[in-house]
Amino acid sequence: SFWRLSSIRSFTIARNDRKGVKVMSTDGSPFPKKLKRIREKKGISRRVLSELSGLSKNMISLYERGKCEPTYGAVIRIAEALNVSPEDFYYP
Repeated sequence: SFWRLSSIRSFTIARNDRKGVKVMSTDGSPFPKKLKRIREKKGISRRVLSELSGLSKNMISLYERGKCEPTYGAVIRIAEALNVSPEDFYYP
């Protein structure tokens, strides 16, 4: 198998040498639920959010399902697209 798994702090990194690196959150981050809640509250589809943020619809889906932890830059882009503060994804 090409997959190697290793735990680093609160993340699991799955590396496939042919497809790059995927980072999956294992720390119970509030980001996925809050992203979905904010997006739906504003009545924005994943497709529209992807267009506004410049991120793919698939990445938005991975973030919402907690399968991939976004980079700081991605959080900023999503927050700007939704017209919220990046902190809104992590704090009440």
